[in-house]
Amino acid sequence: MNSIRILLGTTNPSKVKRFSDLLKGYDVEFVTLKDLAITDEPEENGTTPEENAIAKAKFYGQYFEVVICNDSGLYFEELALDDVRQPGLNVRTPMQMDRLSDEEMIDKASSKRFEGWPLDSLSMNKETGQYFVDGSMEESKENIIKDEYEKRIVDFLTKSLHIA
Repeated sequence: MNSIRILLGTTNPSKVKRFSDLLKGYDVEFVTLKDLAITDEPEENGTTPEENAIAKAKFYGQYFEVVICNDSGLYFEELALDDVRQPGLNVRTPMQMDRLSDEEMIDKASSKRFEGWPLDSLSMNKETGQYFVDGSMEESKENIIKDEYEKRIVDFLTKSLHIA
């Protein structure tokens, strides 16, 4: 059986690594936008990360048969959803700013970085006080939740892509 070829609709190297790690051991070959020299970008004018991911997948579907895209946002509980300070879907372009680099997005943070995931350098484990990028292997509530979340992603991907 031939491996399934999948286009990862992202230029974020950490997202490429994440999907590669999630489906490691499956008969999958990932192709990136860089591999195909795709520089065109879709308009992302959805109101949720899901809507933006769908728009990206439809756009990159013109280049490849099987495409995986995802999107995310950052929401602070303390701010109303319509507060102009709420980053939401505009994590890299808050309050109409020019696009921020990884380093411009963070202030007090770990010196360790995962390119493309700058917020992991300032996100902390509530139980240990360690930054996410410092990778404590302790069993914590957050690690258990992360493990379950990743299991659900793998289950979704393998069922959706019909891979065993």
